Order: sequence, then structure tokens, then C-alpha cells
Amino acid sequence: MASRRRYLGAMSGLLVSVSGCLSSINESTEEPTETEIKDLDYDGVPKSEDDYPDNAAASKEIIDISESVTIPPTEFEPYQITAEKPGQIKYEAISKGGPIDIFFMDSKDYTKWQKNDGDAEYRVVLSKINTASHSTAQLLPKGDWVLALDHTTAQTSPNAEPVDVKFNLNVGIDARDDE
Repeated sequence: MASRRRYLGAMSGLLVSVSGCLSSINESTEEPTETEIKDLDYDGVPKSEDDYPDNAAASKEIIDISESVTIPPTEFEPYQITAEKPGQIKYEAISKGGPIDIFFMDSKDYTKWQKNDGDAEYRVVLSKINTASHSTAQLLPKGDWVLALDHTTAQTSPNAEPVDVKFNLNVGIDARDDE
């Protein structure tokens, strides 16, 4: 009988301990309040300092352009992008008056492309040929880049008239300090 009492006593003590653990687990799984959230995307940059709080690939905005440009036939409009760290690029181009080509290339290939060097290469994932409307968001590697809105004969033959392009470009990089 005494061993049964010890057994029941030990079990009741164990149940009290376990129920205390379970209640602390339930408390920790509650949703944090807005003031408790320090880093929404877990990129190491506090929410208050993060230009892209929902995007772990970028935290500091380096380019934000929203403009309309007129591009005459045989001309192009280049946008220089210097990313000291990896990040994200997002753009949208809408052309009125005819199709354009959008080329994204590193600065070395851009120099070749300007000289009509056939060895110039562009990044297919961020480029679009013969389009009146295109938008994309992609990861951006570290480097010196050029995005060119093209109304030349490089790929698509230009119209005889200029094209008006509504263009939005946003580039963000990882703002964490290198460790």
C-alpha cells in the first residue's frame, strides 16, 4: 500500500510539472504584437531600418525611378546599376508607339554592345525582346549592371517614330554588415 501511495504521489508531481511545461509552450506560440516584431523577414536588419521588411534578399533601397521617356528610332535609354552587395531588381516598362527590346547586361558587355560588338551578352532572365509591356522581379548579383530600353536594330527593328515608355525601376541590396 505504501508503494502505491509513493507511486501516486510521484505521478501527481510529474503531472503538475508537465502541465507547467505545456502552459509555457502554449504561451510562447502566441502571435507577437507589432511592437515585439523586430525583423519580419529574418534578414538581420531591424524592421525600422529595413526598406523591404518582407523581403530577405534586400533591405536597403539604392534606386527608385518612375518616369516616362521618349526614345527616338535608333536610340536607347540606359540605366546604370551599381550593386555593392547582392539584392533584388524589379522593373516595369510599358511602351506606347511600338515594341522595344529590354537588355540587362554587365557593364563590360554594355561597352561591347554600344560598339556593336557581336560578343556582347545579355542576361536572358532580366531581358525581353520585342515587347510593348514587361515586368519582372529577380535576384540581383553584386556588380556593375546596365538595363537598356532599346529602340535600335539590335534585335527588334524600330518604328519610324519615337516610342514613349513608362518605366519603373527599383533596386534594393542586402544592407547587413559583412561579418
